[in-house]
Amino acid sequence: MRRSETEWTDVLEIISRWEGSTTLEGRRKMTNRDPRQQGAYDEPPPHRRIKTDRPMYGPPSKIPGLRNEPINEAGVTYVFGRVAEKLGFEVERIQTGFPDCEALREVAKDKWQRVKIEFEYASRNFLNHGHPPKGCDIIVCWIHNWQECPKHLEVIELKRLVRGM
Repeated sequence: MRRSETEWTDVLEIISRWEGSTTLEGRRKMTNRDPRQQGAYDEPPPHRRIKTDRPMYGPPSKIPGLRNEPINEAGVTYVFGRVAEKLGFEVERIQTGFPDCEALREVAKDKWQRVKIEFEYASRNFLNHGHPPKGCDIIVCWIHNWQECPKHLEVIELKRLVRGM
């Protein structure tokens, strides 16, 4: 072991047990964790195991016309369509290519401008998908998790907005 590895042995042990902790396999690894964290990552009871042959749903939604919160980009697109008018948008076009949407946005009383919108479940997916930042004005997402997002890109985090509506 290198010197730095011996100095950080306890941290490396925690990391090795933490890896994948959001999966069932990772939770099994965490059963040998520090007893002071008792209960934090216990396996769910057998009746809560994920059935891989069935679809997943988000938590219950308070959005009219949508029973569960989005878990993917298609859900984000739908939610945006439900609230676009309340947010000051008139959608002109939705497409499968980049950018996903062209809309007019009311920027002042009786003044509208065209904007290009990309839908993503998580804002960081914009980067992961390799989209050019200059080809878009707004990222509409459910979760904003891209802190290094270029300043000229506006991010609309629907999860925060619709819960406040």
